[in-house]
Amino acid sequence: MKLLVITNIPNPYRIPLFNLLNQKLQARQHELHVAFGTSSYQRRKFVLNPSEFKFPYTVLDSGKMSLFGREGVLLTYSGIRKLVRHQQPDVVVVAGFSLATLKLFLLSLVSRVPYYIWSGVIHSPNRRQSLRQRWYRSLLAKRAKGGIAYGTRAGEYLRDLGIRTEGIQVAINTVDTTFFQEATCRYRQQQNQSTIAKKLVYVGYLTRGKRVDLLLRLVKQLAGQRNDFYLQIIGDGPEMAPLKEQAERLEIRSLVEFTGFVQKEELPRYLADAYVFLFPSEYDIWGLVLVEAMAAGIPVLASYKAGASLDLVQEGLNGWMINFEDIPLVAARVASLLSDPEMQARMSVEAVRFVQNNVTLEHSVAGFLNLFNEY
Repeated sequence: MKLLVITNIPNPYRIPLFNLLNQKLQARQHELHVAFGTSSYQRRKFVLNPSEFKFPYTVLDSGKMSLFGREGVLLTYSGIRKLVRHQQPDVVVVAGFSLATLKLFLLSLVSRVPYYIWSGVIHSPNRRQSLRQRWYRSLLAKRAKGGIAYGTRAGEYLRDLGIRTEGIQVAINTVDTTFFQEATCRYRQQQNQSTIAKKLVYVGYLTRGKRVDLLLRLVKQLAGQRNDFYLQIIGDGPEMAPLKEQAERLEIRSLVEFTGFVQKEELPRYLADAYVFLFPSEYDIWGLVLVEAMAAGIPVLASYKAGASLDLVQEGLNGWMINFEDIPLVAARVASLLSDPEMQARMSVEAVRFVQNNVTLEHSVAGFLNLFNEY
C-alpha cells in the first residue's frame, strides 16, 4: 500500500519524521511519498540539506496568493490531481484545511480518494471562528475518512467538526528529541557552570501573538526583587524593534539579550545553559519549542492557551501551565525555581523522562502507522 502525505513546506523538524515514517513503512512493505506545496516561505530562514531527505518527495509548482495571515501567503497546490493520478495512493494525509484539502475533497466526489486531515487546530477563546470558516472546515471533515491530531486538544477540535472519534489518531507533534537531548548534554559538559546569573529563555518568532512583551514585564517585576537572572530572547520577527524599545522604557535592557534567529543545529548550544524556558503565547496550535526545551532538560512555564501545554506539562513535575498575563504569579513561579536549584534539577530530569516516554518520533510515527490497521 502507498501513503501520500501533502503538506506545505519542508521543515527541519518534519524531515526526521518523514525519514522514520518511510523506514517503518518500508519494513511493512508499504510506500511513502511526500508532496510539498512549495520549497519555502519568505520569512523562513532555516537552511535545509537535501541529502537529509531519505524519502521520495515532490515539490509542487504552487502559486502563492498574498494574505494577511501568519505566513502571508496562500498556496494553490497546483498539480495535486495529476500527482494523485500518478501516485495512485491507497491513503492520503493532507495537512490542515488548506486549498490542498479542498482539492482532495473535490477529488473524493468523483473518485475513491480516502483522505485524512492532519491538523493541530484547537479551539481558542482569543480567536473567534466565523460561521463561514466553521462551515468550510466541517464540509472538508465530513468527507474525510478520519483525522490525525497533533495532540489532545486538536483531537477534540476534529471531533467537533464531525470526524468520528474512532477515526482520529494522535500523532504527537514532535521533533528529533534525541538530537536535542544529546547535543545539549554535550554542550553542558563543555560549559562553565559557575555563572551566577541564571538564564531564562524564550525561543520563537517575534509577533504580537507570541506575547513576548509579557516576558519583559516579568523581568521588570523580578528585577525589583533579585539580580541573579537575565532573559535571552532567541528569534526574530516584526516585533523585534518594539520589544527592544519596550526593554529600554522599562529600564531593563541590560537584563535582556536578543540573539536573533538561530538555526536548529546551533540551538542546543543556547539551551545548554538555560535555567527556565518561557512560552507565553496567547494562541499556538502546538508549540514545538516546548518539546525541544523539555528534551534538552529545561523546566517549562507554558501558556495554558497553547495546544501543547495540556499534553506536555505535568504540573509541578516538569513545569507549570500558567496565565502569563498574571505577572505576579509567573514571577513567583520563576522566583521559586531561581531560589531552589534542587527543585530545578528534579524538574529537569522529569522533563527529559517525560519526553522519552511520550513525545519521541517513534510515538508520532505510530499515529500514522495506525491508519493502516483499517485496511
